[in-house]
Amino acid sequence: MKASTTYRNFIIMVILLTIQSCQQENNAETKDNTVTVTTANPIRNKKVADSASLENSIQVDMFIQQIALGGMFEIAIGKLAIDKAQDSDIKSFAEQMIQEYSRINLEISALSATKGLRLPGVLQQKQQRQVQEMNTMKNEYFEKLYLKIVIHELDKYIELFKSALNSPDGEVSHFAQKFLPVLQMQRQGAYELPGSIR
Repeated sequence: MKASTTYRNFIIMVILLTIQSCQQENNAETKDNTVTVTTANPIRNKKVADSASLENSIQVDMFIQQIALGGMFEIAIGKLAIDKAQDSDIKSFAEQMIQEYSRINLEISALSATKGLRLPGVLQQKQQRQVQEMNTMKNEYFEKLYLKIVIHELDKYIELFKSALNSPDGEVSHFAQKFLPVLQMQRQGAYELPGSIR
């Protein structure tokens, strides 16, 4: 009877050990075959997309505003140059600048309309002061200052247009691609005028 009980206990122990071993193997297989599934967070992705869209919208707005103000300013000082400059080449250059910036302003106005943006109607205070100072200065000093300001402004515009070439907004990048060569030719023309300073 004692031998029978001992044998029965042995059988129970073997069964328990077998069950435990199977569980460990299953756990090991589960661990080895674990597949990590990363699910996209639609809320976070939407926030990132909205943020990028907003940033692009702000950049487009700033670009259009700066170009519009720059065009108005170049036309204003160009008119002064026609009246005050003594050198005929500078007068001709100013006339060409007025024509080209009038065309740029027309196209930037059309571009702003497609974006639902309102263009500034007047120059910034700093620009207004510059125009007033140039209007009251003596003619013999005007030409050198005019060319200095034109070249300085063109340097800024050219860098701005180069940046806009990479804009995700197709209309903005096309606009920049179209008029960047015009600005570069303007700067080269300004450098060739008497009294210009590089």
